[in-house]
Amino acid sequence: MDNLSRKVRLLRLSLYVLNALICSSLRGGVIDFSSFTNSATIITFDDLTGGNCNLCGPSVTNQYASRGVVFNNPSFPGQDTADMNLTSGIPNSSPSNALFVDQGGHLGETSAMPFQILFSVPVATVGFDYGSSLDSFLCIAVYGTNDTLLETLTYVGTPTWLGLGGFAGIHESTPITRLDISYHPNYDSSRTFNFSIDELSFEGYSAPESPTELLVAIGLFSIVLRHRKPIVFGFTKTRKRPPS
Repeated sequence: MDNLSRKVRLLRLSLYVLNALICSSLRGGVIDFSSFTNSATIITFDDLTGGNCNLCGPSVTNQYASRGVVFNNPSFPGQDTADMNLTSGIPNSSPSNALFVDQGGHLGETSAMPFQILFSVPVATVGFDYGSSLDSFLCIAVYGTNDTLLETLTYVGTPTWLGLGGFAGIHESTPITRLDISYHPNYDSSRTFNFSIDELSFEGYSAPESPTELLVAIGLFSIVLRHRKPIVFGFTKTRKRPPS
């Protein structure tokens, strides 16, 4: 009976691990830059003639449409520009340009609609470096096909001379078609602050490698199945010899 109990527990454990792995693979979430492959598309904004102050450079809208992405600043059309003056305040940003996004934020001013990054071909993985004010957080709403909201994520950077900066990365198991990005002070999430981004990276789907945990779970499951006696939770079936 003790041997049977061990087999049942082993079977239940393997099924639990398999279920947990399958569920986790279906969820999206936060990633870092190491999650990107060498085939990722990277937009550095450095091929543009950047300005030396906020909003002094060229507006960035459809310059990268041929690479699969366009930009839209609904509340401040055209006021997202390639500028050089804040780049050094964004961790891991490449010289010389970053994309400065005007979102208002003055007291009494109406909050801005989120800045949008739109992908002409859906992607699975996307991320960028960012920088903005202290005591604030970055918010990203991730959308899929038919403007379906997949999830909303928040990021808090580390101190830089600019304020706070960091990397915001996302991976989804369903296609990403749009990011809505906004930056808010902790004391009033209804207000929106300006922010800058750089090193926008994105790519489509690739076949994931089999995780070690999944192989272990499959191994546990196969060990249970190799036992000759069929297991039913709670008892063992035995065959009676027919009377001679």
